[in-house]
Amino acid sequence: MNFICGKDMWQKYYVQLHNEALTKKLLINNNNYLIYRCHQGCGGLGDRLLGIVTSLYIALLTDRVLLIDFPNPAELSQILQPNLIKWNFTDPQFKALINAFPSQYTHNEIDIQENEGKRRFFQEHDFLYSYQFRKVEIVKFNQRMYYYMHLNPKYNEKRRLLGLDRMHPFHIFGCFFHFLFKPHSDLIAMMDNLFVENQLVFSENTVSQQQPLVESKQLKTLTAFPLNLNSQLPPPHMRTVLIGIQIRTGGNWNDPLRIKEEDVQIFWNCAQHLMKKYEKEGFKVKYFLTTDNTIVKKEAIKLLGKKKLITMNTPIVHIERSSYNENNNLESFKSTVVEYLILSLCDELIITRSNFGETASMIGFKSRIKLPQDNCQSFLSMSYSPIYEFSFINEKENVWYSA
Repeated sequence: MNFICGKDMWQKYYVQLHNEALTKKLLINNNNYLIYRCHQGCGGLGDRLLGIVTSLYIALLTDRVLLIDFPNPAELSQILQPNLIKWNFTDPQFKALINAFPSQYTHNEIDIQENEGKRRFFQEHDFLYSYQFRKVEIVKFNQRMYYYMHLNPKYNEKRRLLGLDRMHPFHIFGCFFHFLFKPHSDLIAMMDNLFVENQLVFSENTVSQQQPLVESKQLKTLTAFPLNLNSQLPPPHMRTVLIGIQIRTGGNWNDPLRIKEEDVQIFWNCAQHLMKKYEKEGFKVKYFLTTDNTIVKKEAIKLLGKKKLITMNTPIVHIERSSYNENNNLESFKSTVVEYLILSLCDELIITRSNFGETASMIGFKSRIKLPQDNCQSFLSMSYSPIYEFSFINEKENVWYSA
């Protein structure tokens, strides 16, 4: 059986530490806290989630209670709700206690961007020593520093005690994401509707708004296993393979250019190559497209076919760079995260160099084809993805991600 996220050690230890700190207010002076604070200048969705995962890794290594302060473009808990720990400290009394600590503690903010020097620093040095004496630490990471921490020999013993040493760096992001988050019921409903409308699942497998979240059969199992192994879906001869395509051209919202116009054709060629492969094996094939470019969306309809292409009919936004008004903050954020989660559920992922696409593949525990640099023709497809065991604690409770 593959060890991916584990079913003891770091989860049980951290849930207990976190719950005791939040439920027994007198323990506040006996605990240290790490607050991931993202008000502005944090990057896009993938960037922010990388920062949160890095923060959880630090919290585990330093026995800190992780709290997330993420109000823009809307409160994160209105989109992704707490799963196994309550990271959104909403209790006014508790919040006042945290804020009562002297300012020299609560305003020491670590803001770290990734570069070669910082990578080596996180990978080779005892970078956490100078912060161990502070009661409250505020951080604003937006890169995958947890990856380099995971390779740092100075934390070997702590990783071993928590069971983190048995986790591959690629799996950390997905394990930590699902430990922290479950989608709001509004997002579940949006995904259910899209799956049924496009005949990706049988309608009797969907969740109604009145049912507990855990009863969303296809969403619970789709994210636990690669799509082609899910017994809740139609049998193989009726299966539709979903090829996810994420194209970020850049050039909008002062975003640097990501890919050249002529390189977009490489994505269509790769998608059609995979389509022929699966149709030859007897599968139906559809595409799911997410992009920052309306021209690319129109081109996709023309080249891939309207009947085969699934895309959301919502405004194209970036959660950091776009201009918002009071009425569309929450709905635009919902649409962005729904696209992100659907992309993670696809059988195949063809993506641009972007943390949005790369982290989506990691929460789905999927390999991905990153264009234009990867060779689509020789890439190992979804049969490469092993069956993973996900077994978190409290499985009978309202948990989004459990085996």
